[in-house]
Amino acid sequence: EVHRVSLLIQDVNDNSPVFPKDSVKLEITESALKGARYRVNEAHDADIGQNTVRQYSLERNEHFILTVRDDAEGSKSIELVLDKELDR
Repeated sequence: EVHRVSLLIQDVNDNSPVFPKDSVKLEITESALKGARYRVNEAHDADIGQNTVRQYSLERNEHFILTVRDDAEGSKSIELVLDKELDR
């Protein structure tokens, strides 16, 4: 079974952020446990400072939530987290 999720980016200013790839395929086994984490690459933005990527969000879905953490260098660590086990 295929589950599609869409990640949205909120940006400020004139340069649109882009992900390294237009789409990413994650293969997740049906036996994956709730709480399993899957890293998502950070979007890159030509703007600097306060005008860079402001926020990531996930379109509503029944299986995943999104966590975003800022590290000491100002980069973001983005992960899809399995919130509900997949059908078996």
